[in-house]
Amino acid sequence: MWPEVWTVKGRLGSSQIGQTLTLGGAECPGSRVPARNHVPTSEQIGRARRLEDRHQMGIVTSSKGSGHMRFSRPLAALAVLALAFAGCSSSSTSSPSASPSGTAGTGTPTAAAKGLTIFYEENCQVELIAPTGRRVLIDVWNPAALSSPAKATDVLLSTHLHTDHYNQAWADTFPGQKITNESTQLKLDDLSVTSMAASHTDDIVEPDPNASNHIFVIDFAGFHIVHTGSTGQTRLNDVQMAAIGDPDIAFSVLQDVSGTNHTSPLKQIEQMTPKLLIPTHAALEYVQPAGAKWSGTYTEKSSVTIAKEQLPAKTAMLFMGQQASTWGAVLKIAASDW
Repeated sequence: MWPEVWTVKGRLGSSQIGQTLTLGGAECPGSRVPARNHVPTSEQIGRARRLEDRHQMGIVTSSKGSGHMRFSRPLAALAVLALAFAGCSSSSTSSPSASPSGTAGTGTPTAAAKGLTIFYEENCQVELIAPTGRRVLIDVWNPAALSSPAKATDVLLSTHLHTDHYNQAWADTFPGQKITNESTQLKLDDLSVTSMAASHTDDIVEPDPNASNHIFVIDFAGFHIVHTGSTGQTRLNDVQMAAIGDPDIAFSVLQDVSGTNHTSPLKQIEQMTPKLLIPTHAALEYVQPAGAKWSGTYTEKSSVTIAKEQLPAKTAMLFMGQQASTWGAVLKIAASDW
């Protein structure tokens, strides 16, 4: 179900290139800090680190700005070798036993879809869609990336107010129910959400209204789900773990979002032990050790539909989004048919 063949393919956006961000006294490409004492957002830090990661992996962008990626000679040679092995063994490229029955990009699963449809739209933006059509939108920073316009039956959850997680102008006109940067509960006939305070920067979890982040625990479409937003704690506390329980699916960062380089998101994931981990913000220094701990696969599709019986027995990763094929190449994992 989680094959181990290296597949090299994909595109990288050229829009992330051309500005600078100062991190630790050194300038990194990705985004410019607008003021002398400005603290960069996690999106700005993430952009800089993603470009740094590409250089470390031997990936460079086309000089024509097409957004295609090409590999340095050593990595390209390994890629050719990996593809040769892929052609030698059909069993090594096997995919999960069932493929998604929803239609990617439509925002609505087909009538045959019996699982949960998931869209990942960069940063921590996620769409969860039940077979009924009910949709949960989390950390929407880019409404244009949504599979369809917001409607009254949708629910919007925002972990905190940083602009890489929250679009205030759009959220102010959102037609459905929402939880915005607060600890509370929402219960509908087919949805239960618990929002609790967390810390973006350290292990000191301030109560509302001073909480710097929130964790959402969601029961929806038969799945128990956790979305940790940008939690920068070294570990989750007892109150948080009691609410999280045993998640089927976790959306969690694979990046230090605290800005202090003292945290390891892997520790949080080890505490939660989800069956399926879908990384959000990700950086090479954490993706590589995660790959050593857990099996994984990736998809270049905009969405996947997962039935409960398809969940792995123990923690496995599914990479989605623009960098999915890049992490697939780094970790030597195969593309999934999900």
